[in-house]
Amino acid sequence: MADEKTRPKNGQPEDTEDPGESIESCGPRAEVGSLPEQTRRIPAFRCANYDNYTWSPIDPDSSRRLAELDPVSRCEYEKLGYLPELRRVPLGTFQTDDHSAVVFEAIPEIGEVAYSEVSEYPSGTAKAPDLADNTSASPLLRFLQVTDKTVPVPLMLSEFDDRNDDPEVEKLIAKRDLVDALDDYGRQFVAAPTPVASSSEPSPVWTCFTGGLNTFAATYCQNKDISYCDNGAWLDLTRSTGNKTRYVSHSRIACCSNYGAYVEHQYRFWSWTYWKWKWTTVKYPLPPAAWWQTLGFGDVKYWKHVGNKKRRRKIRVWTGGNTGYFRSWTAFYN
Repeated sequence: MADEKTRPKNGQPEDTEDPGESIESCGPRAEVGSLPEQTRRIPAFRCANYDNYTWSPIDPDSSRRLAELDPVSRCEYEKLGYLPELRRVPLGTFQTDDHSAVVFEAIPEIGEVAYSEVSEYPSGTAKAPDLADNTSASPLLRFLQVTDKTVPVPLMLSEFDDRNDDPEVEKLIAKRDLVDALDDYGRQFVAAPTPVASSSEPSPVWTCFTGGLNTFAATYCQNKDISYCDNGAWLDLTRSTGNKTRYVSHSRIACCSNYGAYVEHQYRFWSWTYWKWKWTTVKYPLPPAAWWQTLGFGDVKYWKHVGNKKRRRKIRVWTGGNTGYFRSWTAFYN
């Protein structure tokens, strides 16, 4: 016999049930606290980490975080003057001729993929650049251009590149394997070597003499969107995009200092660690413990850095020992 509480009235089922009988009360609403602030910890100092991060100069904001480190690490970072910022992922280094290489990397935290194309010529052997070359292929397209079909394409190049819908990209990427990361970035793709100019033959690229400023301007300077032909004798020079943003920073430098010259490319990004805009130095075409490109007396070096996003960019060049001079062409464009 049905219980009184569940017996139908007049032979019809009840339309509703008493909530108090079938649903337990959830009780008062709990207070929801804010999530704890997530602060990226600075790793303990290890020389082996030089190649694993981007690096930023120590400023008042970042110096306060040094207190959380062990004394040895704190001392080493203070001597270095830089702190590790974002994780870097190398995506391949490819030699394109006897003097030039293209180096790719990704910084996943800010969705950055980029490459640096570096050409280095010792004293008296420089080859004048092809001033008719106005291309600045996107990172994904450049990777497809310098590798053959046997080299898989890192997914980060495809996913982060703002210009991955280029028709040439669609043509070249067909039937290429996509991988999370290259398991062997030692593999090299070598194009036909470019003949090296002999140091004994007459050459228009030797610029360290009176009148060399005209030779430098005629050989290396080129009109671009934002460009500077600083063909005089310089000790320290910084050029930038100002408030504009561009994909490319590009330098051609001739060193006329016995103490060498140094070149640094930088771009600005939003740091979630410090909640502000910061400048970081482009490091990855350089040796692990180096933060700038180094030139000896008479050297000529080209450096084109191409990112997947338009950013504010700058290039600084200076001499060692505050003596001698350099000549410089720098440019920023898309």
